[in-house]
Amino acid sequence: QVLCRTNSKQNMRSPKRATCRSFNGVRRSLLLISSLYLYTHASIECNNDDICIEKYREGSRCLHVDNGFNGMTGVCTNPYESGCLRNYLGSDTFPTLRTCNSDDPPDAALQGICTESPSKYDEIRILSQGWESSMFSSWLMQIALSELMGVPTTMETSSAEKKFNFYDPTNAFDYGAEDYDYDALRNALSNKGDCRAVAADNNGNEDDYVSCAHVMPEVWRGQHEAIESAEIDNLIEPAVGTGGVAKFSWYVPKYTATEDPTLLTHFGLTANGPDGQAIRRKLAETFLRPVRWKDYCENFTPDYCEEGDEVALRAPETEEEEMQYFLSGSFYGKFNATAENDCDANPETCTGHIINVECTWTTYVIPQAHHLNIPVSSSGPDVAGGYPHLRIVEIIDAAVYNKADFLLYWFTPDAKVQSYIGTDAEFQRVLLPPPTQKCADARLTEEQRCSADPMNWIGDVDGSCDAEAFSLRKLIVSDLYERTYAVDAASRSPAYDFVKGICIDDLQLDEMFTHWLSRGVDPQSYDARDAVCQWAAENLDVLKKFVPHGFPRSNRFAENELQFYTYVAMGVGGLAALLVCLSWCATLFHRKKDVMLSSQVGFLLMLLCGLLFVSVGAILYAFQPTTTICISRQWFVVLGFSLQLIPLFVKVAYINSMFQTTDRTNELMVGPLRLYGTTGVFFCLNIIFLIVWTLVDPPVKKTEETLMDELNPEGGFYVDIDYVCASESSSWMNATYIYQLAIIFGAMTIALQNRSIVLDFNEGRKLAFVTTSHFLFILLQVLSWIFRDHFSATFVAISMSLLLSTDTIAIVIVYFFTKIRDVNKPAKAQEAEFTGRLSWKSGMDSFTGNRKRRGSDSKRRGSGRSLSSAGSSTRFPRRRSSGRSVSSVSSDHDIHALPMMFPGSSQQKKGDSKLHWAAASCRTLYESDEDTSNKRQRPNGPDLLITPGSNDNEVELVAGLPPLSIEEENSDFNCLDAPPSGQNSYHNSSIKIAKVSESLIAKMGEAFKDDYDYGKNFK
Repeated sequence: QVLCRTNSKQNMRSPKRATCRSFNGVRRSLLLISSLYLYTHASIECNNDDICIEKYREGSRCLHVDNGFNGMTGVCTNPYESGCLRNYLGSDTFPTLRTCNSDDPPDAALQGICTESPSKYDEIRILSQGWESSMFSSWLMQIALSELMGVPTTMETSSAEKKFNFYDPTNAFDYGAEDYDYDALRNALSNKGDCRAVAADNNGNEDDYVSCAHVMPEVWRGQHEAIESAEIDNLIEPAVGTGGVAKFSWYVPKYTATEDPTLLTHFGLTANGPDGQAIRRKLAETFLRPVRWKDYCENFTPDYCEEGDEVALRAPETEEEEMQYFLSGSFYGKFNATAENDCDANPETCTGHIINVECTWTTYVIPQAHHLNIPVSSSGPDVAGGYPHLRIVEIIDAAVYNKADFLLYWFTPDAKVQSYIGTDAEFQRVLLPPPTQKCADARLTEEQRCSADPMNWIGDVDGSCDAEAFSLRKLIVSDLYERTYAVDAASRSPAYDFVKGICIDDLQLDEMFTHWLSRGVDPQSYDARDAVCQWAAENLDVLKKFVPHGFPRSNRFAENELQFYTYVAMGVGGLAALLVCLSWCATLFHRKKDVMLSSQVGFLLMLLCGLLFVSVGAILYAFQPTTTICISRQWFVVLGFSLQLIPLFVKVAYINSMFQTTDRTNELMVGPLRLYGTTGVFFCLNIIFLIVWTLVDPPVKKTEETLMDELNPEGGFYVDIDYVCASESSSWMNATYIYQLAIIFGAMTIALQNRSIVLDFNEGRKLAFVTTSHFLFILLQVLSWIFRDHFSATFVAISMSLLLSTDTIAIVIVYFFTKIRDVNKPAKAQEAEFTGRLSWKSGMDSFTGNRKRRGSDSKRRGSGRSLSSAGSSTRFPRRRSSGRSVSSVSSDHDIHALPMMFPGSSQQKKGDSKLHWAAASCRTLYESDEDTSNKRQRPNGPDLLITPGSNDNEVELVAGLPPLSIEEENSDFNCLDAPPSGQNSYHNSSIKIAKVSESLIAKMGEAFKDDYDYGKNFK
């Protein structure tokens, strides 16, 4: 290669400089490095991994890829693909793999390339933009977020074809397609921050590409108006500083300043006074205009570079190459005097060339040159003559390579400026009038700078001073804060606080630029990554200062601490299921016994089936959640409670309604339609509800995180991880508990009213216990559900399991085991001459005998009519005492049961809500008496009520018919005489009894002994 050119060949301004300047090794290396800006996917070719390790570092491998020419080419991969810090510091010092992002292959975690975000943080997408300070800053953010905090992070280049992911396996290094892509921020805002979804919708077509980003890492002074507009539109939150301070200036290379120091100040550039025309000519002859590759081949070669020469070794092959000003190894650039430089033809308007940026940048070149009367202008493709960023880099490379003089409007911090420090091409700042506030206020707006009217480019003379230094700022989409802090503290991402807080100053960026450009192996591919990674690893303490307090988080599984109690819950659930199964077998075995028949076997079996379902649900609550277990839990528990609560409600409600009815001849058994039909309807409705729930919003396994105050080894907080079954909406569980509470509260209220009824085998009290137990345990479940956020998910699940199991065990023991016990009572208890049997369909106390009623007795009506059980009747012993003797009654005459009195009814003697009632009738005595004169008109009201008296050993007899007298000495029942004259009842009449003996209680039925054996007091 030709490494120097004579000035005469390049039309340089002075024969004195028409010598070939020698290049030292360092400068030659820097020039070659800086010339590779467009080789954004350059990688070292290889045929084995050793070459890659030698050129890059450990971790790089030789990957054979299709070269596009029916062959394979080996290229070295990115050694930092699995993480910068792990590779640079070693796995012993930094063992954690980086966090996977949406640019990684779907199976990247399985391949061991990366790990999924342990806290499932939302992905952050950062604009790379189109210059190195912004690009390197965005890489630092990606490294810190992905490797220190576990946040998935990707880069946005505003193009489907350009790539800039730090972890890209092919070392892609593309400059962003747009410098300030505000549409990317708008798309993030409109999609509620989900840039993954936006990226997934892109089909790879450049024309249809939709960009999306949450952060614009670097914004310069020229975007002031755009920033204000974005803030007003609530697109971004107020801009914050990046830590860098930027400044635009005019520059010339050191070799130019050495030849002519007058070019270092605007006093030597101003074409004023008698030397003005000479200065104009000097600038026009010194600063020539660059020539594009295509233009060189067309205008400076006879064959369009077919044979090639020392400037262009070949013709451009693509449209992109046609526009280039420099391409190392192919086109070395040329500078030429155009008509704009011809002061002979245009003595008043000729100008030298200044390399200006595009009008969208912060450029004041045109007003500065115009008002300071410096005869220079830019000839780029922009509307105001500016050049794109990459074209400027090419022009600088071409000028330095050819030792051509150039005048440049450029900025710091920048890698290009840094790359020439210490060489004879080092940038030298040109002194312009110092900036003032008045000057800053008079600057052109972007709209003026980019106007189609050249007169708008000039501006006011007050705005022609040197560019002031200013703080670089970054933009963050407006909803990132709200979305971050809407999440529970344990699951909250540190991305927002880190991105907002990180500050990288100019000197720190210069360190990275220096390392990048000094390495000289693969400048636009691996070397840039190595520079950023080295700085991050060696300045890890600097990066960690910006990591929010409490991060990085360390996850640990909370259920291990409760493993013992999990096993206990499983065991208790299994015990509950076993007891239910035993009760089921016993119920079926004794199904024909009175103790089972009195409660109706079908009711008992439905209750047991529901208890078994709930027991299975309790066991499932103790298991580690899966989606199947989560769904099964609700199905078993909801259906189990349905099979328990609905029959219970039907039973107690029917007892209550029948007890209060005036039609006391109804059959005392609940019909199958009412019992099974009602239960079946509700059971089907529950199934429909569960099907809809399962299809629309099923309970699935979800991760629950609890932030702890305990510090982990990295200085962050531990997060206890637990798994919970939950639907997206809590309305399903709310509806379930509301339904269950409503049913059981109604059943409990009625059952508590019925508990004072004298029922066979203490049925009333047992039903009250069952309903109350259900209500209390369901209420505890509801409280556990309401306060679930205050406890770990495993603790809540164990609590639910134990509540369900304990409720089941309590009901089985109190309700079913006592029935099984009663089955084995002595025969005399069930064969007593006076027994009581509950017909739970009627809801009344009925004292019945041992045979079915016949004849007219079963059909009697009247206000004081009595009922008998459909199944039997009761006889009194034939023993005479005073008054009309019971012995006169035929053995077929019955003593009829009477309706129970509810506390508070009009027929209640006293206000005691715990009164127990007994009744008997003397009606058959009078109707069958042969002495008609003894027959009396049957008065209205109940036949007989025995109530507690005012004293402990006293009972009151309230009768509609002549009541019975109870004489302890004869242990007999006698009918009293007729009421006094003019009265038709014996209301409030009473007799004294010295003592109520066991024999009297036995006469009234063995069943009463269970309910009323309270010592000496009869109640």
